[in-house]
Amino acid sequence: MTPYRTASAPRTTDILVTCRACGVAHEAAFADAEGATFVCTSCKLEQPTLRGAEEMALEAMEYVHREDKGSYGELAPFLRSMGQEGTALAVTVTCDGIHQTVSLSINSGSVVGSELVALTNGLPEMVLVVESDAHREAMKKGVVVEPQTGDGGFDQSVFIESSAASYDVRIVLSSPAVRAAIRALLDVGLKIVVTPTYVKTDADRGGEPYEPKVLRERLGWLRIVAGAPRAKVGADVVVPLRASLAKVGSYLVMPFAVLFCVMGATHYTPVMLHIYLAGAAIGFVVFLVVAFVVAPRVFYGQGTALRDIKRMRTMLAGALPLLGAGLLTFLNGALDPSPARVHEFAVLSATVDDDHPSDIDVRTQDETGATHTFSFKASVPPSPTTCLVRVVWHAGAFGWTWHAAKPELLVRP
Repeated sequence: MTPYRTASAPRTTDILVTCRACGVAHEAAFADAEGATFVCTSCKLEQPTLRGAEEMALEAMEYVHREDKGSYGELAPFLRSMGQEGTALAVTVTCDGIHQTVSLSINSGSVVGSELVALTNGLPEMVLVVESDAHREAMKKGVVVEPQTGDGGFDQSVFIESSAASYDVRIVLSSPAVRAAIRALLDVGLKIVVTPTYVKTDADRGGEPYEPKVLRERLGWLRIVAGAPRAKVGADVVVPLRASLAKVGSYLVMPFAVLFCVMGATHYTPVMLHIYLAGAAIGFVVFLVVAFVVAPRVFYGQGTALRDIKRMRTMLAGALPLLGAGLLTFLNGALDPSPARVHEFAVLSATVDDDHPSDIDVRTQDETGATHTFSFKASVPPSPTTCLVRVVWHAGAFGWTWHAAKPELLVRP
């Protein structure tokens, strides 16, 4: 019997790769991508399925249009390199078939930097930054989980923040050229933001960022990232219920804080303001517990844990102390079973308010010797010897006295 080899069945195509010359997408099988080639159906160029790190050069760049607002000349040399004259706030070009825009960042009329944006389709959301000690510590503790590419240099220098499935992220970063382009962009920028529709970076540090040669090189790097391999269909990611509830709860704290502050101040107005300070202090202690104990546990093991924890801390830093002040004031009155008591205080002095001439500030003294100042509408300050102030107070559920009615300025009988 003559021996023979049965041909292996073709693998299912599960990724899209972009032609390096014209940007047309082609289907491929990720399992067979390494070392494989394909021929573009549009430009007929044969090329590796996973672009190599040595193939970083941009082949063709063509001018599309510009946005000309103001007289910013930073992009004028870039325009001239493509046969265009004048100034521009933003310039759009096609780089090997992919639309990209260079735009200036303006602050108070001055150029403070630039932003590069490349259009894409179907990439998973992620943010790429230079890996820091904080990232390494978070990964060591297991607070955040980061996809690994197997490229030691890349994995140790670049931090990947993404809520997408790790498998989808690894597909994007499987190309050596993509990893090299990311590292090159992070050498001259703070971060790279990848979305399903665009990729952007600041990339304006080092060298002459508006020099045509420099811009062309950086646009070439960004074009490689925008044309990275991607999954045909992204994998579903299950977000833990605890994380979803924590995000919703963070947004609800501030509205409730404002609500309780308003209700407490209008319905159960405290006599002394110490209750606000006490409530804010309680809220701040709760914030510390939530921010540094609860939040890391809630978002534990998520790809975006550090970002989610930081956002939660930012949102609750002011909201929880405010909620504490408002809630304590509200409950001090709402839960108070004490009866209303009428008090009449002698007037120590009465003066016209410096900021509001139509208001009179009346200073009184209660039975314990404590002084209180009340404001009344009057054209002429009353004589301390001919008037008194009547108030109606409750003792307060937690011991902070509150007003049951508006204070009254009365003439002595």
